[in-house]
Amino acid sequence: MAKVQIKSDKITPFGGIFPIMDKFDSMLSSTIDSTLGLRCRQFGFQYSEILRSLMCVYLCGGSCVEDVSSHLMPHLSLHPTLRTCSADTILRANRCGSLYDRIFALRGWEKVEINGIMFELNSILVEKWKGKVYRLVIQRQKRHDAQLGIWDGEYTYRCILTNDYDSSAKEVVEFYNLRGGKERILDDMNNGFGWDRLPKSFMDENTVFLLLTALIHNFYKAIMQRQQVSRFGLKPTSRIKAFVFKFISVSGKWVMTSRQRVLKIYTENTAYTNIFSPDMG
Repeated sequence: MAKVQIKSDKITPFGGIFPIMDKFDSMLSSTIDSTLGLRCRQFGFQYSEILRSLMCVYLCGGSCVEDVSSHLMPHLSLHPTLRTCSADTILRANRCGSLYDRIFALRGWEKVEINGIMFELNSILVEKWKGKVYRLVIQRQKRHDAQLGIWDGEYTYRCILTNDYDSSAKEVVEFYNLRGGKERILDDMNNGFGWDRLPKSFMDENTVFLLLTALIHNFYKAIMQRQQVSRFGLKPTSRIKAFVFKFISVSGKWVMTSRQRVLKIYTENTAYTNIFSPDMG
């Protein structure tokens, strides 16, 4: 029988998450707090800390917000300077009506009632449509490749608000959704960033959650595109699970060296020493 030795050293299996936390803090924290405003002045967590804690859930392989308290807190709290909040704090922030209003105000959107239904519309369009009666029309048409002369199997969606019952009316807003690329993004969000497990029962609270996780997804894509991820066996298009296995899941320990805390990574891959350069942008 193999002999087992139990060590009390604070070694974490998520050593790769700490450089990600540092990069998030240097790139986005000041922008988030200056845009959304301070959530508290003395005690509590700022919006940037809440968003970073939510990011760590999915970049460590979690599937729901509660994983940060039930599994990840003993590991994430080892960071010497950056704080991690609990799942309750993250969910309270999503429940905050002011955060929902601030996010949509930044996008230039406001609530408006059309035929008894509440919509979130751009404020410029609201002024244009004020006092008129509109109905929603959704059209679907297969995209045609003019050069090859064949249908390419993807669809174009047109979402139209029209002021009469002629679906050919052009008064409105149109947006196009090319199936394929958009569906892959949604699949990525469902499987890797919690969109298949929405935490709330109300649309506005879930909308805040969707927007925050979309921001985390964009940050993840920036990391994958700007860094030499090939040295970890990854590609810029790699899914989040591959990133967790090949980058995040590495044994690490914070040690005191020359009067400063240094992250020690237990691996033969030397790419960890220079993967996050300070001039990443």
